Amino acid sequence: MNSYVVGFAFDHGKEHVLLIKKNRPEWQKGRYNGIGGHIEEGERPIDAMIREFAEETGYLTSEFRWHPLLKIIDNSPLHPGEIFFFYAELDIEECRSMTDETLLIFPVVMMDALDTIKNVQWLIPMAVDEDFKETFSIT
Repeated sequence: MNSYVVGFAFDHGKEHVLLIKKNRPEWQKGRYNGIGGHIEEGERPIDAMIREFAEETGYLTSEFRWHPLLKIIDNSPLHPGEIFFFYAELDIEECRSMTDETLLIFPVVMMDALDTIKNVQWLIPMAVDEDFKETFSIT
């Protein structure tokens, strides 16, 4: 089973979110998503989140900055695997694109107007909801 992480980085106050305009995989091309990628063999999801975020944004974080949001297990033939979602409040204006994919900061209230991956439309409101409780362990 393939395992992935996706992180949503917000400014302090969670009014703006950093998203990446995807060039790949093909089904995501041209759409906005959180920052993330594959979990490597033997790697904990939280460690993959820290590594992927640094690789794609040049911004170094640590385990205590990321909060688990949700784990999704996808058994579909198109995208089988598990996806661990995280969120953090960071100095997102310091992030720079380290790949050929563009990083942009958007107001959270604009999510409905953006061409995002479908689950982004409900994951971002979930992440900014102060009453939402963590649903999985990061260990």
